[in-house]
Amino acid sequence: MLDADEILEAESKDSLRSMLATPLADAYSLEIVNLTGKGEGRQLARIVRLFRNRPSFRYEGRIHEQVLPSLERAGIDPLPAEARIIHRGYLDQTLLARGKYQRNLELLLKEKEDCPDDPEILFNLGQTYKLMGRDEEAERHYRGAGRRLKENKKAGNGEAPLPFEGYFYFSFTDLLRKRGKSEEALALAKEGLAKFPRYSDLLFAYGQALLDQNLVSEALEAFEKCLRLEGHRHEGGTDPGTTSYKAWLALGVCHERSGRLDQALDCLQRAIIASPPGEVAGRLNRGILLSKAGRISEGDQDFLAVLKIDENRFEAWQNLGANAFQRGDLSSAREAFVRANALSPSSDLGFLIEKIASLLP
Repeated sequence: MLDADEILEAESKDSLRSMLATPLADAYSLEIVNLTGKGEGRQLARIVRLFRNRPSFRYEGRIHEQVLPSLERAGIDPLPAEARIIHRGYLDQTLLARGKYQRNLELLLKEKEDCPDDPEILFNLGQTYKLMGRDEEAERHYRGAGRRLKENKKAGNGEAPLPFEGYFYFSFTDLLRKRGKSEEALALAKEGLAKFPRYSDLLFAYGQALLDQNLVSEALEAFEKCLRLEGHRHEGGTDPGTTSYKAWLALGVCHERSGRLDQALDCLQRAIIASPPGEVAGRLNRGILLSKAGRISEGDQDFLAVLKIDENRFEAWQNLGANAFQRGDLSSAREAFVRANALSPSSDLGFLIEKIASLLP
């Protein structure tokens, strides 16, 4: 089964044909690559999309429909297939163009009317509100989901974690950090890691919460653990960046805060090497760090490299302007600041542009 916003990776077709010629199971899970943001983000997960055509195998739910519950009731344990689905439904432009946020919200609210205490429905409402930028409502529903999960455990309704539970801990931790509640985020992430110690997304969020509290050595240890989890996939989905370039970026921050410039630069170089095409954070961070260290020309090389990939990157123009101003090249500084101000207008940049203009001949 494929949705309209999904395609089967071309290289997977022969593998599927070969597997179906001699099937070993009644159902198979395929790897799904969820493209996010503008296409630079990725999340990897496994999802059951190949199964026999039987009346008892059916999708359930108004939203985030799943076939797995019906398979489990039938005693079917899906096998992993060597095939991959590319999903474009989480791209910013797709979500906005289709009004998918509002559609999902309306469907989930209907489900909540039927099952007001279902923790998964409350979690999915929190997710949807978070994606819509309605953080207060997202937090309220995350808290409701967390309460119901704990109440269910106390009532003896199963000790095994639910499929979405790890993602709940990660997403709620991320929201708490975003809302400036870093102490609570740290406690929540620690609670989640006791249940899901190999979930790299949650471990990465834990490291970020430690950095928020300026617990640098503990954060460094968390990000190093992330690197050791490379290749591990959490059942609810994994951002592969948390075990590669994002972890190296975060380690660079840890070493910079500890005054270890060479180690920080080494981590950023590793981040650049590990980054997917189009990802510029490693070069941008290295350019900023080099500029702070007085190595302005090297910093400029990184900012220019960023602009070759993304000519509308505000931070690159802003830092190019600052470096040009520092070396006395007022004309280049003004040009870079004008470009930066066009991308993100501010009174401070506007004042600086006027000040530089008054100094030019």
